[in-house]
Amino acid sequence: MLALLFTVVLLAVTTYFLLGSIPLLILKHDNPMDSRFVRSFYITYFRLALLAALAATISFAFAGKPAGSSQ
Repeated sequence: MLALLFTVVLLAVTTYFLLGSIPLLILKHDNPMDSRFVRSFYITYFRLALLAALAATISFAFAGKPAGSSQ
């Protein structure tokens, strides 16, 4: 059950990044504050994704099932 939870958390983090990064790619960035925000957005995403992926990996390892197993 914990493995499923962390997999859903990883999907939610990825969805947040996909929906949040689209405006960052479209909008024009003129001042240095924009670049700091974009950088912090990506750093925050990568840290959250790393933590969620590690938690999912560990929970799958403790469950004794490979990630693609349906049994």
